[in-house]
Amino acid sequence: MPNWASTGTFPVAVCTPASNVVRTTRVPGPAHLFSNPPAGSPSTNLTVRLSRDEGRTWPLSRVVDPNRCRYSDLAVSPDGTILCLYTNGETGDRDRISIARFNMEWLLETATAKHR
Repeated sequence: MPNWASTGTFPVAVCTPASNVVRTTRVPGPAHLFSNPPAGSPSTNLTVRLSRDEGRTWPLSRVVDPNRCRYSDLAVSPDGTILCLYTNGETGDRDRISIARFNMEWLLETATAKHR
């Protein structure tokens, strides 16, 4: 895994305490997954991004939750299910804790359609 601090390369333009990165080989091929509400949309649009080149580029992404949200954590289960635990709510971005379950196919589905 690259040392982003020493190379000056970061998963996205802004890494915040509300973001998380995980490396996995439990999905087809080694991959890094990154989650956060992206810059420019504070506390909304929780997004998961995929890198297949050790974090140099993050060409694929998908919104997990378009509503108010903030802090997230990622895990990959032994069967390859991707789990994203995150805070969200109706009136604030930390009213409750939710978990999204998806697989690599779901992540690639929309990303592939965008590049057609």
